[in-house]
Amino acid sequence: TPGDATAFYIINASGSYYLKGNVAVGNNVAGIRVNAPDVTIDLNGFTVQRLGSGASSESLIRAGSSLVSNVTVKNGTVKNSGKAGIELVTNARVEGVTVLAPVGAGVLLTGSRGVVKDCVVDNPGAEGINVSTDSVVDNCVVFSPAINGITTSTNSEVRDSKVHSAAQSGIFVAFGTVVQNCTVTSSTAFGIAAQLNAGGNRFLNNTVTNNGSGGIRVYSSSVVK
Repeated sequence: TPGDATAFYIINASGSYYLKGNVAVGNNVAGIRVNAPDVTIDLNGFTVQRLGSGASSESLIRAGSSLVSNVTVKNGTVKNSGKAGIELVTNARVEGVTVLAPVGAGVLLTGSRGVVKDCVVDNPGAEGINVSTDSVVDNCVVFSPAINGITTSTNSEVRDSKVHSAAQSGIFVAFGTVVQNCTVTSSTAFGIAAQLNAGGNRFLNNTVTNNGSGGIRVYSSSVVK
């Protein structure tokens, strides 16, 4: 999977891939760019990271276009990305990945039906985890995000996850989202918040502590239990 001046590795064919060692890249270079759908990338316990302190505009692992669906990234670490740590589109899955200090979001899934599971995001420069419609965030931890800890679009689910010290709200959700068995502490805004006028949510068995604007914000046709 040879790369070019914009990416260390470029995947142009569907299939399963794994790392055999750490990957270090410079500014404005992606670690892995995926140009084909139906790809699984096993980081195999290794780290993909950006070196240096200069400005960078590339996510370290990303889909090459909005057509690159059904990509899975698992089992490793992504560190010091110049944009999002991992940026994928429709039917994406990110599992067992630790994302450290990205300039942008830790995990950004811009297409629907994404899954983020068993991940840790530490000190992102934007949201910790940001998913689109009909997505699931499960058993994740977000620490010290510069915006919201976990942000969803409509009809999604956040469960068994923890957010600490978000600069805005801990968990920030759109219409029809379920948030269940989550813990949010020390957010500047709300612990768990529906987006403006976004109703139809269910917030079940959650704990919110020491959040600046309030514990839980809901709108019409919602349940807090």
